[in-house]
Amino acid sequence: MYVTSVRVKKAGAIVLLTLVVYGPVFTGGFIWDDDNLVTNNALVKMTDGLHRMWFTTEAPDYDPVMYSSWWLEWRLWGHNARGYHVVNVLLHAASAVLLWLVPERLQVPGAWLAAEAIAHYRLALAMKPDFANAHNNLGNAWEGLGNSAAALQEYRQALEINPRDVDALRNFGLLLARQGRWEEAVPLFAGAARLKPEFAEAYHNCGLALKKLGRLQDAAVYLETAREKAAANR
Repeated sequence: MYVTSVRVKKAGAIVLLTLVVYGPVFTGGFIWDDDNLVTNNALVKMTDGLHRMWFTTEAPDYDPVMYSSWWLEWRLWGHNARGYHVVNVLLHAASAVLLWLVPERLQVPGAWLAAEAIAHYRLALAMKPDFANAHNNLGNAWEGLGNSAAALQEYRQALEINPRDVDALRNFGLLLARQGRWEEAVPLFAGAARLKPEFAEAYHNCGLALKKLGRLQDAAVYLETAREKAAANR
């Protein structure tokens, strides 16, 4: 009973955080492509729209679940944008709770905090897609939930936006190293060391990766430099 109560409280905290963060959207209207997708979408307004969405090619993209939700919401909210926003935020809150519950069931450490972080950083990226640091932090959160593929994607995006992001270079390199992809990790660690010469860990990581590749002479140079940098930083 106690465990269930704690889970309910944690789920409630995630939902509450999501509602607070997304609260301003409830007073917003339709924006960007909402008119094309909803208010001016003939399929959404047709009485037989559901059939057309699922069994014809009339929709611009075959995404019947999404179109069906708009078809139903049109009958509930019509031109009232708030209803659509409320549904979207609640769905986002539910997905954030699931992002915690599934890894938590699998006994992944820190699953609750990671789920909260993912919800938070997704919002940041929705408002500013070119926010490199948010992509890097989202990668960290995905790693916390054991989703390496999603983490790698976020680190790549962070570096596409800002190739000089030392933290993203480090995190990307460490994840590749954990996967045994030493050849790919070396230039990332070397890049971090070049951009931040006082970063002893970057030299150390690069040295270890080079050692794994059998490049012992190069590894010795990086490892010795790491020791010198660490001593200077004390």
